[in-house]
Amino acid sequence: MILGRTSSGAIQIKTDSPKGLRAVECTCCVPVDPGFNPCKDCVSVIEDWTFSLSGNLVRNYSGQNQFDANICPGTNCNLQDFPSNLSPRTCSDSWTAYLYYNPETGEYAEYAISLNRSSLNNTPATCGWTVRLQLFGSLYISEIGDMCSFGYDDSVFTSDLNPAGSYNFQVFAPCLPPCDPLMPPGFPCGDPTALGTHTVTIS
Repeated sequence: MILGRTSSGAIQIKTDSPKGLRAVECTCCVPVDPGFNPCKDCVSVIEDWTFSLSGNLVRNYSGQNQFDANICPGTNCNLQDFPSNLSPRTCSDSWTAYLYYNPETGEYAEYAISLNRSSLNNTPATCGWTVRLQLFGSLYISEIGDMCSFGYDDSVFTSDLNPAGSYNFQVFAPCLPPCDPLMPPGFPCGDPTALGTHTVTIS
């Protein structure tokens, strides 16, 4: 049974010997390169994707921004040791939308999707993409019958070379304050409320 690593980086395992623990050098374990950069060191993919979002919290946008892909090498890469002769590749892409504040209802919302080249453990063998969804605002939720202030931030990883497709996020938000035992009986409170599946589509 693997228990961890020693200070020198060797794998520490449990054995049936009287000594119990011993450190071994494990050749099957892939070393992590501290200088590894997913955008620089993963297979090159060059594409400018478009994004869309559907779900219970999505309303008619007041406006949206479909940003251009961040293609490196370039002025916006902010990557160290990025050779100028490296083949161009997309490092990230993003989209945002918003719902203007309505002073009559108190509703507003902000939506953001980002896509970043990534790796599960900083090795070329686990290259992929991270899809991130962020939702912030306050909207009337008909299923709840009340306003709900929400702040949601989560991400999923895909190992596909081309991240185009649909990704589902199960959104929860504390529409009511958390229950506090110090508050008087009958004080409205609740656990995070399920606000439904929200789907990010990349094409």
